[in-house]
Amino acid sequence: MKRKKPIIHLAGIQIGVCSGIVILILLAYLPTFSGDFLLDDHPLIADNPLIRDLQPLPWYFLQEDGVLSKTEVAGGYHTGYYRPLISLTYQLDYKLWGLAPMGFRLTNLILHLAVCLMLYLILKAHQTGIFVSFAVVAFFGLHPVNTEAVSWISSRNNILVALFSLAGYYFYTTPGRARPLINRGLSVLFFAAALFSKEFAIMLLPILFLYNRFRKGKPMSRAGEWLGYLPFVAVLTVYLYLRHQALGGEGMSPAHSLLFRLFATPFIILYYLRLLVFPVGLHNFYVSYPEQILSAEILIGICGLLLVTFLIFRSPRGSRLRWGAVVFILGLAPVLNIVQTASPSLVSMRWAYFPFVFLCTVFAGLGFGRSGASRVWWAVPILFGLWLGGYTHYLNSRHWQNNAVLFKREVALHANAYYYGGLAET
Repeated sequence: MKRKKPIIHLAGIQIGVCSGIVILILLAYLPTFSGDFLLDDHPLIADNPLIRDLQPLPWYFLQEDGVLSKTEVAGGYHTGYYRPLISLTYQLDYKLWGLAPMGFRLTNLILHLAVCLMLYLILKAHQTGIFVSFAVVAFFGLHPVNTEAVSWISSRNNILVALFSLAGYYFYTTPGRARPLINRGLSVLFFAAALFSKEFAIMLLPILFLYNRFRKGKPMSRAGEWLGYLPFVAVLTVYLYLRHQALGGEGMSPAHSLLFRLFATPFIILYYLRLLVFPVGLHNFYVSYPEQILSAEILIGICGLLLVTFLIFRSPRGSRLRWGAVVFILGLAPVLNIVQTASPSLVSMRWAYFPFVFLCTVFAGLGFGRSGASRVWWAVPILFGLWLGGYTHYLNSRHWQNNAVLFKREVALHANAYYYGGLAET
């Protein structure tokens, strides 16, 4: 008969695992504390008088992100972004740290650690083995593709939307435990917080819908499922109304046809997959569309995505991999440029943060083999994780430090023409 481990022993292991994750991530991000404000940090934080005093609560929900005055609006200036909770966090940071970049960067790192611990809670809630949970969370937490979101202060919206969306997902997918109504209420509350952090959170609704399609065990009744979505839809409706009040009807004029953008979508998806699987040459990407709809890049993207799809459906773990592929693409959907965005680049490392963390849920429920061979094979991800942490430390110490360093490296090492002007001014 198999003897159960004492609860105190298991709690000690959990604390040890979480402490190990925190220590590894802190070591990888230690150089971030010596960094300065970067790029948009200057207009949004350092030179923004609006963050220096707390405003009445309604003000946050009627303000366009990055627009500092009514004069700018009257002059036709719009960012197209609506993220009221981000402005609030900047003001709280200012109250704590003044304009010390280290304090703002510390907040970003604390939020990143919170995302990692929330991912760990989700994996454990779905009966994932401790070693697998540790490996997956360390892989995400140490991955260098996340350095842009964590070390660039004004990329905080990507961390906050991931944190609140994960919390909403956690409470939605664990309703069978004690107090299911409270869990669902918390899920809706965190969904609202995620929406007001960044528009990516809209994708949590289709993710939850597909979770109900992929989940194992006794299915929820169709009526119960659809009734459960109503509070989320109500929150989304309020969000869209307030967003429209803040932004008005401003929209982007597409530079390429819808057909062209659809054909280029596999190219963008594979670009992000490459960043996650083969993370070398990472920097502040500015990727443009290929010149022709039947260019080599677009054709390779289409063929590559078809090959990945074929391999997923042929895999013995097809259902799990299909879930991972679906949530990854849903997480990327807002920046696949099917609906035109304001960014000059098709790809950015910070945009990978949200889909990447949901992709990691593909490991939920996996255990750990007991054979010696399987333990030997686990040395491979451990070594890979150490390399990831080292590369993250390198990027934080050599790349994401200040504008002068960033511009010089972008131009000299990556031939990034977007920063020629910035380099000339430093």
